[in-house]
Amino acid sequence: MKIKITESQAIRLKLISENSDPISQFEGFCKAKLQELNRLYTKITSMSIIEILNKEIDMAAIYKTIDAVDDQVYKGDKQAYDYLESLPEETDIKNLDLRIDKAHSSIKDKINALQLIVMELEKLQDMSETHNLPSMFGDVKPIDISGMQ
Repeated sequence: MKIKITESQAIRLKLISENSDPISQFEGFCKAKLQELNRLYTKITSMSIIEILNKEIDMAAIYKTIDAVDDQVYKGDKQAYDYLESLPEETDIKNLDLRIDKAHSSIKDKINALQLIVMELEKLQDMSETHNLPSMFGDVKPIDISGMQ
């Protein structure tokens, strides 16, 4: 039995079939999580030092968010590799393996960098608390340097 489809239907069918295997799903998942990590990085870099010193920012919550993404990536990576192992032995998996590694490393590098940044900011918060910096420098008035030349 033959089925005739239009060109647009063929394109949609190809997109559906490409996204049905776990490797493509993992790649798509990693792209979405990269955007989430980028937004988190933007949030972190827009914090002011005084917000960090006064513990107005909950670093533990940020770290927990990063950790959750890391756990999700680990699970997705495992599912993609389980799929590779389920393929017939004669299947050439080298290209598929490289796709998984590329998706994984692109997101893992950002996760590691964000974890380091948050850990250092937590150290800064701890040092501020240990030395009581906010009250020690409580008499310092903020200076607007945006208009200075």
